Amino acid sequence: MALAASGINTTPDAIAPALYIPERQGTLQVELVAAARQFDRLAVPIDPTQEALLTQLQLGRPVVVLQNLLLEAVPRWHYAVVVGYLPAEDAFVLRSGRQQRLVTPRSRFLATWIRAKRWGVVIMAPGSKPEGLSAPSWLQAAAALESAGNHEAALTAFDSALSAWPEDAMAWLGRGNNLYALGNKTAAINAWSTALRLDPDDPVPLHNLVTTLADTGAACKALSQLPPERAGEHALVVAARKHVNDALSRASRGNSRGCPHPVP
Repeated sequence: MALAASGINTTPDAIAPALYIPERQGTLQVELVAAARQFDRLAVPIDPTQEALLTQLQLGRPVVVLQNLLLEAVPRWHYAVVVGYLPAEDAFVLRSGRQQRLVTPRSRFLATWIRAKRWGVVIMAPGSKPEGLSAPSWLQAAAALESAGNHEAALTAFDSALSAWPEDAMAWLGRGNNLYALGNKTAAINAWSTALRLDPDDPVPLHNLVTTLADTGAACKALSQLPPERAGEHALVVAARKHVNDALSRASRGNSRGCPHPVP
């Protein structure tokens, strides 16, 4: 249901092998999120509040939730998909197991959801608008696609983030990382430069930027991006500085001019 709502044409039987763990007789959150990634989809956590759940339902998005149907001391874990809320009945509508429409009083549902730490995710296409979701949650899901090697889908997800949060340095960092992985180093350099402008103290875009500049024949430009050397530098800055200096040493063997000094 949740995958279908994101545009994937599939059936429960088709995705069950990706979700079911025989030795544990069920599915776990990490496997559910990984299954979404197999279909190039984001599994985006929602804020653990009733308001966040209702917001997603109002936007037409089913929400996958974890419930504890028994007690905290003796849990019985169960996944369901919340597909609607009935104000007149003060009840949620769930797809639960083989039941396509299980109307559950709000108080009863919330009790089972609270015992499961209010865990819930929406399954989203990478190009969807992330309205009603937090930037950290969306970026976490996009980074999971990147870690899985789904770079085209991850790039689309980071671009979607930038459409909503254009000044988010982490979104620009993710855009640059995936552009680089896809072979577009020039665009990656531009993205990392923006990330560094937005968050000058983050060593990750600095490292990625200057090492890529050095590797593409622009070691002098890379040197100009490095801050003055100081004690206690982050390990990534130390590594970047060494990488640039090594590139400059190699270049100087065939060119004694070195880097031009900036005009005061």
